[in-house]
Amino acid sequence: MKKMDSISAHDEEAAQYDQQVREYNCYAHDVLFGMSFEYVNPHDCLLDIGIGTGLASLPFANEVGSNLYF
Repeated sequence: MKKMDSISAHDEEAAQYDQQVREYNCYAHDVLFGMSFEYVNPHDCLLDIGIGTGLASLPFANEVGSNLYF
């Protein structure tokens, strides 16, 4: 499989995964944020280590602004 083919396949699977999470009303990413919220302060620097599609990173990005690194 060529590199671009694998990237395209990943992007397609990620989009399908995110859609399924929404359709099944899965809130695991919100639970993760809720469990961590008290430890995150505005203007903190956070690192997303790149596991998953980024859904769980959105609440953190909203909290710390532009200090979230992917």
